[in-house]
Amino acid sequence: MAGVRELLPVRQWRWRSPGRKALDDRKVLSGILFVLYTGI
Repeated sequence: MAGVRELLPVRQWRWRSPGRKALDDRKVLSGILFVLYTGI
């Protein structure tokens, strides 16, 4: 069975225009699951 990390895209750092810093995958997944679980 595949782990969650294997399903996430690999982040590539852009030198000229890095944009926003990436969030922690665990926190993002926790937030998504919270919304799905509570229905808000």
